[in-house]
Amino acid sequence: MNHFFQRFVTRGVVWGSRRFRDGLGNVKQHFHATQKYGVGREGLVVLELGTGWLPNIAVGMSLGGAKKVYTVDIHRHMRARALEATLLHFQKNIDSEQVQKTLGTVGDGKRESLERAISAVQRGEVEEALASLDIEYLVQDVRYLPLQDNYVDLVVSRTTLEHIPEDDLEEILVEFRRVISAKGIMNHLVDLQDHYAMFDPAITPYNFLQYNDRRWSLYNTDFQWQNRLRINDYVRLHESAGFEVIAHDDERKHGSLLSRVKLDARFQRYTQEDLEVTTSWIVSRGR
Repeated sequence: MNHFFQRFVTRGVVWGSRRFRDGLGNVKQHFHATQKYGVGREGLVVLELGTGWLPNIAVGMSLGGAKKVYTVDIHRHMRARALEATLLHFQKNIDSEQVQKTLGTVGDGKRESLERAISAVQRGEVEEALASLDIEYLVQDVRYLPLQDNYVDLVVSRTTLEHIPEDDLEEILVEFRRVISAKGIMNHLVDLQDHYAMFDPAITPYNFLQYNDRRWSLYNTDFQWQNRLRINDYVRLHESAGFEVIAHDDERKHGSLLSRVKLDARFQRYTQEDLEVTTSWIVSRGR
């Protein structure tokens, strides 16, 4: 049911030029962060939380030079058809200016790996296709990763943290602290707005801040479960897990709409500045 909804209603599993640009934009942000904070691409080991339906970030990180990419989901969403579409889109655009600005020039070795991956997925061999690109797809509880301590150089996610209950997120961040290397960083894009506002123009991105927890539970379905944490909550959770938040690039362009919502008591303790944030790139490193 979720796949049907994502494919035909939200179009979240349909691969096209917009989805490709969005994926490249995220990959660009991740590589920019590695350069800015001294991680670099050489020998880069990446861990992605939230593979989703389309593994565009994992494939982009691999083609951009990562040595190994682990991508993790609690449930198996990725399907052969979506993976094939992703790989073919990269193949078609690999020499485009857009791709080269993000990934650099993709060398012969990676191009050959991409060809092998396409051949494998067309035979229905998803894991083999991913292995051709040094990508490992883990379907499991991310709190118990089969990775050694201090091994991962870059931990990333795209609009995933907001779908995880606070207690679980705290444990996940502790596990990330265990596996991240001394030079490593995390780079997470968090969407803090009411996701129903994407489909209902009558409500604001802050609509869900008016409900107490009991009332919100009536609307908060498993399809797009949201924790409603605010930016200072994410900073607190990072710090409590042993990370230093070195940057968070917050978007507040809808801030003027906050006054339309009568805040529930739970959210009245937050500052206006914290409540206004709708999206944020959070960069952190181990302390």
